[in-house]
Order: sequence, then structure tokens, then C-alpha cells
Amino acid sequence: MNRHFPVLLLGMLGLGPRPATAQLQVSGIRNLAFGTVIAGIPTTVTPTDPSRSGQFEFIAPTNSTVRLDLTLPTALQGPSAATMPINFGSSDGLIVGTAPGSVPTRFNPKSNRTYKLTSARNEVFLGGTVSPAINQPAGSYSATVTLTVTIQ
Repeated sequence: MNRHFPVLLLGMLGLGPRPATAQLQVSGIRNLAFGTVIAGIPTTVTPTDPSRSGQFEFIAPTNSTVRLDLTLPTALQGPSAATMPINFGSSDGLIVGTAPGSVPTRFNPKSNRTYKLTSARNEVFLGGTVSPAINQPAGSYSATVTLTVTIQ
């Protein structure tokens, strides 16, 4: 039984500030990690998984409006040019502010979203599904996800 170790690397990009006084910081916190997967069996990580979901953090002025754009791969790259399909479902994104009372919101990571922030510090979580072939070559697989945050 072949086992694979795909890891999805996170990237980040902060754009702005539009207003002269606005500040924006974006950081990748944790890679989306599927761990060991078995050939022929899809493996899913939800955005609420506390250790395997991908995690970004961004800081922007409270009450500002930001647009989130995720650049997502369709496949992970592995050994000897092998690839493994990866898919992101309509609720595989999650955003939540860190202020008390912030409510987590699920979103489709394939579509850009605009949010009115109620917290200066915000977290974006990402899940997804890999679908290894029955004859998938063993090894480590990776790709890059980029989060672009723009102050509107």
C-alpha cells in the first residue's frame, strides 16, 4: 500500500494601503497538511481542523473593508514530475476576527470576497481535498497558495 505525504505551502501578499494612514500585514501561520494519504482514497481536511488546516493571519484597521483573493493550485507537485489533484470546495475557506464576539464565516476560497472587519487581527483558514490515483507514486507533494488582502 503506497502512502504519500502531501504538504501545501502557503504564501501571502498584502496590498494596500489605500488610505494614507491604513496599515496592512499578512502572514502565513500554518501549512495545509494532509499527512499520510493512501493511494486511491481521497483525503479531506476541513478549514476547522485545528492542526492540519492552512492558516493565514492579517492585520488591518478595524472597521475597514478588505478583499480576500486566494490563488489556489489544481494539483500538487511530487517526485519525478508526478502530480496529485487537489480541490477546494465551496465551504473550504473560513475567516474570523480575533476580537471577542467575532463570528467565523465560511466562504468559497475560489471566489474573491469582501469583508467589513470588526477586528484588527483576523485569521483565514483553508481546507481542501486531495485525490491520489490508485497508482500514485509515493513521496512528498506540495504546491503554493497565495492570499492577497486588499484594503478597499
